Amino acid sequence: MSDSLSVLCEDDVNEVSDLINKHLVSLSQELENYFPDITDLDCKLIRNPLKVDPTSLPDELQEEFIDFVNDSTAKDSFDSLSLTRFWSTMACSYPTLAKNCVRNLLMFPSTYRCEQGFSALCLIKNKLRSRLAVKDDIRVALSKTVPRIDLLVANKQAQPSH
Repeated sequence: MSDSLSVLCEDDVNEVSDLINKHLVSLSQELENYFPDITDLDCKLIRNPLKVDPTSLPDELQEEFIDFVNDSTAKDSFDSLSLTRFWSTMACSYPTLAKNCVRNLLMFPSTYRCEQGFSALCLIKNKLRSRLAVKDDIRVALSKTVPRIDLLVANKQAQPSH
């Protein structure tokens, strides 16, 4: 990008810079609209819980968090597992703490899946195809499994002649 900007004159660079800044501010506002409840403390607790001050947490999490920080097995697991897998495994040992973190982690994929579902529905249910029952069609559209249409067609018996 810096190569592209070096070709432009200074006025154009300022204009592009302003446009990028406006876009980033707009993106930040949209994220705040979608996820208003996520605080910096929640992010720190999820990403690097070992550097969070226990007194900054709500009272119902403090005791469990102190036990968590002093658990060497949890520290080893944190270093070796992904965030979602780590907090899922901590659900048995530290249920309140893990539930708080997993709830915040699940907002992103579930919102994405909802948006994906609405987009698929808009494509399926258009003016030319406005039937009411879209259950099977939406299932196929949202499934990660690729349908084996050739196999289905090969197993379908053609209408025999009399």
